Amino acid sequence: MERKGSSLIRGRSDRGNDGRGSNSGACIDEISQLLMPLTISYESPASLSPAPRNARQHSRRQVSQLCASIGEFGFLVPILVDERRTVIAGHGRLAAAQQLGLKQVPVVHIGHLTAEQKRAYLLADNRLAELSGWDTDILKVELEELSVLNLPFEFEITGFDTVD
Repeated sequence: MERKGSSLIRGRSDRGNDGRGSNSGACIDEISQLLMPLTISYESPASLSPAPRNARQHSRRQVSQLCASIGEFGFLVPILVDERRTVIAGHGRLAAAQQLGLKQVPVVHIGHLTAEQKRAYLLADNRLAELSGWDTDILKVELEELSVLNLPFEFEITGFDTVD
């Protein structure tokens, strides 16, 4: 299934021949065609299946941290599933929901990706986030300020230890 915008995946640049981005409007149009209204439904975690070849691993500690985060802030990021209800993104959140015994979780059904795109997105969703960095100056300020507040929850819910 060939889709508009797939050339972006194959490395097409948004720069025109002059190198100054004269094709950026065309690329924005292609990307805009991939923007579809998302519908969140609420479904039983038991009805969802983890991807059998999910390379990302979630430790017990991380799942416990996700449980604490969901307990404090709510289930704010839906699980992405395909037409077979196989998880494309959100395996850790699914594990946390199961550990918490949640009856329903927010789910977004993704139906426009090919089998190959689903496999690639399963990797990209985790890896691209992992490749980001921190502004250490801002992080230091945030951690210091949060650590001295009388928070109604454990500081470690942020994923950082107080020693960080």
